[in-house]
Amino acid sequence: MNINQIFAYLSVEGPFPSKTRRQKVVVRNEIVLNPLELACDSLRQKALQIRRILAAAGIAPRCAFVGVEAAAIARLDFKGLQLFLQGAVSPTVNVGVLAYAEAFTSPSQKERYGQNGIDKLVTSFKILMTELQDALEVNAKAIRSDQHEYQEMLQKSFIGMLERLKDFFGDQEFINRSDSSMDNTYDAAYVLNSIGGFDI
Repeated sequence: MNINQIFAYLSVEGPFPSKTRRQKVVVRNEIVLNPLELACDSLRQKALQIRRILAAAGIAPRCAFVGVEAAAIARLDFKGLQLFLQGAVSPTVNVGVLAYAEAFTSPSQKERYGQNGIDKLVTSFKILMTELQDALEVNAKAIRSDQHEYQEMLQKSFIGMLERLKDFFGDQEFINRSDSSMDNTYDAAYVLNSIGGFDI
């Protein structure tokens, strides 16, 4: 089954929102995403959610390698970060993210999307895993003394995810250590979704 998702973007004549019930549409653009592009977009949306939580506290990207200031930890939405981490790397739910790797590395899918499509998926996983590592590093600095066991469980689950990704994609490095190696170019749908706050 081939399921594509269509995003329609409309430009209207007047300002929006408006008190007027109907406005004339002057431009209509459509972006069609195939299943692999939807998977990539979903992974990047998750990475963006982590980045928003960390950026709100003033925590820079790649903090796992450059460190985190105590003042930033004090500003952190700790509960929001922990809820997101639990949903992303907990053994009971992380199959959701890994399901993309399993689905798109089958021989038929590799033939359908080609190496270029698989490379885009790998890049999206690298973006997500790098942000997850940052989030785990920040969480380790922010937790109370009675939560070390919980942190160890999250860390083990994260390492397990990295190992499974290497099983699917070969011996790749899924943690980017600098901005120069990170592909931060997102398609138009991803950018517009992030601006509009939509999750798919």
